[in-house]
Amino acid sequence: SVVIPGSNPEKNIAALVTSEVLKSWNILQKKDKDKEEEEGSL
Repeated sequence: SVVIPGSNPEKNIAALVTSEVLKSWNILQKKDKDKEEEEGSL
């Protein structure tokens, strides 16, 4: 991540955490969707 000099470090950390959480959430959502499709094809 890019840390801008003079910016609020807490804000940078929050943004980084948020993006990581969103990434994990998207992966989980995708896994659930794949699982549903597999069960639906049985």
